[in-house]
Amino acid sequence: MTVRTFAVTLHRWLGLITGLVVFIVATTGALYVFEEELQDLFDRDVRFVTSQPSPMLPPSEALARMQARVGPEYGVLLISYPNEPRTYHVWAWNRNDLEDWIGAYMNPYTGEFLEVYNYHDTFWATVEHLHTTLLLPHEIGRIVVGSATIIFVILLLTGLILWWPRNRRVWTTPQGRRSRFRITWGLGPKRLTYDLHNVLGFYASWIVVFLAITGLVMAFGWMKSGVYWLFSGGQSIPEPPRFELAASAAVASRSPEALMDSLYLHTLRTYPDAHMVIVRAPATPAMPLQIDVYPDEGTFYRRIEQYFDPYTGEKLATDRFEEGNLGDKVLRMNYDIHSGAILGWPGRLLAFFACLIVASLPITGFLIWFPRWRRQRRSRRSPATTRGTAPRVRPTAPPSAQPADAEATA
Repeated sequence: MTVRTFAVTLHRWLGLITGLVVFIVATTGALYVFEEELQDLFDRDVRFVTSQPSPMLPPSEALARMQARVGPEYGVLLISYPNEPRTYHVWAWNRNDLEDWIGAYMNPYTGEFLEVYNYHDTFWATVEHLHTTLLLPHEIGRIVVGSATIIFVILLLTGLILWWPRNRRVWTTPQGRRSRFRITWGLGPKRLTYDLHNVLGFYASWIVVFLAITGLVMAFGWMKSGVYWLFSGGQSIPEPPRFELAASAAVASRSPEALMDSLYLHTLRTYPDAHMVIVRAPATPAMPLQIDVYPDEGTFYRRIEQYFDPYTGEKLATDRFEEGNLGDKVLRMNYDIHSGAILGWPGRLLAFFACLIVASLPITGFLIWFPRWRRQRRSRRSPATTRGTAPRVRPTAPPSAQPADAEATA
């Protein structure tokens, strides 16, 4: 068996096995690229607010209102947009069930709840869960989608082998080169289907391979560790930071709420052009107050993570993108690479169209394979060549149109 024959067989059967999963993951991925823009479009009434001269609610009050709404078993965090006329986006997460998230949009001037919802009941939660787990239990779905992604990377490699022409003379003529890089129109549906699979698959593969690998980093811990080891020069992912906080609130000069608001205002003065600021209230007395700054719209990797003692206001640590090693930077950029946001709008458009092409590949691949399989199956069952029976030949024209000496000439 030649390398090409093996690649054909592997490509065919792996494609048939994973085709439906690839279609679902690629379609939901294309949707998720523009999640924020689509939410801004369809939920504009709760995501935006008219600016007012009165001051905005301090984070401590907004979080206290959310805490009172959901109960003490939830931890809370606040997402604010200091330089945009947007509502506060407040989240509550169940400490006993990390799958239980409640979101709320709050008027930042009045504290009024504009909408409160369970995240897992929303359309975008369904899209995300289809993309990551196929709506299966998390551990099972993650393995299924991750395994299908590994197989898809193999499909990309075998597809490139099949894209390369058998006859090297193809490269010597303009028409031959065009057949590799352009879709040929007007030669019938079979040729069009073949080109849509072969040519579009070739172009998309150079983008999708990055989307697939970054998806594997999010799906599997061993992949994440391997990427960090590779780019950090053989180091392991460091443990999350642990901080020693003040023994009790007795040492605090001000209340934790007042300190939170003061540190938030200090952060806004330090980063006046910040796109988004997230305040994470300590979930337990032993946890620090965390205030994250996102300087850029549309990307997350350049975020600045700040940790404070909630009793004294002392800054415990600051984690910046620029200060990490190459492994830290690659892992931080992983999600933005996966969504195409790392290159801004051009990158997101590339990711969007690449996902659409990937979603079409199982369809065009099936349309190429199925007619051939059906012909082969019919040829094996055909009675024409069994037990010496002469095959029936369908006339090329109706009897009235046959020449008078048709039998003699035959």
